[in-house]
Amino acid sequence: MTFASYHPARSAPDSEVSLLITEKLFGADLHPSLVAMALKLQGLPVAAVQIHLPDRSPQLLPLLSRLTDIIKDGDACGAVGIGYGAAAYITPALNGLQVTLDDAQLDTWRLLHYENGHYCSHLDRNGCPDKPLPVRRSLASKAAADILAVAAPAIYTISPSGRVCSRKEGRVITCGSA
Repeated sequence: MTFASYHPARSAPDSEVSLLITEKLFGADLHPSLVAMALKLQGLPVAAVQIHLPDRSPQLLPLLSRLTDIIKDGDACGAVGIGYGAAAYITPALNGLQVTLDDAQLDTWRLLHYENGHYCSHLDRNGCPDKPLPVRRSLASKAAADILAVAAPAIYTISPSGRVCSRKEGRVITCGSA
């Protein structure tokens, strides 16, 4: 994994706030999936994209390419990526997201793995620690709500077959072909 595109000085929501924003946008049951939040320079989300991860890894790269295209179309300069589920399943998706964002010249502000109420950063040079951190919901919930009060990100889901659907207020608005 490369670290060339990681810019910690930019203003992205912190890890716990990012986790709660995606939960508010997509619901609490995100396993197994990958979510990317496209961010403007000020750290406000302009789009959020969820991939329902396929069973076979050869299908992953085209899905990550579609996700990256959506982020670029949102006029974002970077993204926060969050993988939900078991590490053996999520790590290849997070690594692939890093590569596709780098290839698209988009910054990776955070790359997180979340499982069972705990998270860790894949951008840490040592990888995820043996003891991931618990999500402190009470501290991050208000910040997530405040960000969503001023930002109305476009919301998309990508099925394992590659079908992209846009959503609003939990309802599917439109779906394109796979």
